[in-house]
Amino acid sequence: MTPRSPRGSVSKPPRPTNFGNVAPNPLDKWLDAEKEVSILTATSNDALHPAENVLNGEEHTFWSTTGGFPQEIVLGFKQEIRIAEVRTVSVNIGSLSLQRVMPKKASIGLPEWKEVTVTEMSTDGADHQQVESHKMNNVSTRFLKIAITKSLDPFAAIYSIHVQNSDGKWLC
Repeated sequence: MTPRSPRGSVSKPPRPTNFGNVAPNPLDKWLDAEKEVSILTATSNDALHPAENVLNGEEHTFWSTTGGFPQEIVLGFKQEIRIAEVRTVSVNIGSLSLQRVMPKKASIGLPEWKEVTVTEMSTDGADHQQVESHKMNNVSTRFLKIAITKSLDPFAAIYSIHVQNSDGKWLC
């Protein structure tokens, strides 16, 4: 039944008022509400070396790739943050791309990723630990993709990922 105005004419449906709002991101459902930072997904899932190891604070545990590249791990933050720096400790990585999710105005669809920085990693030989600082210039995001785009060996590993916000606080 079509709604009618008090005068008897057909009324128009209300106009949406949220044209400027950013649509919900489909990645939101994977966030752990108890944690500041969550692992949302990873392209490689080895039961002995899972992606969660990059955030556990243990220096001898790591996330291991399965040999094909690129390999990706996606972090989600409890709320939108401005990222100043990302530090990684890894082995056998040739090139690392850090990407953020761009806000979308559409309510349906996959997140749009935008590359923020690419680091050609130190290549002091295979199995040499790589400690790198990736400057992010205070980019704003709720989701961060870390993509290993090139490897020095068929298998690579990330031991830890540390994210610093624009206030200087290390979130992980």
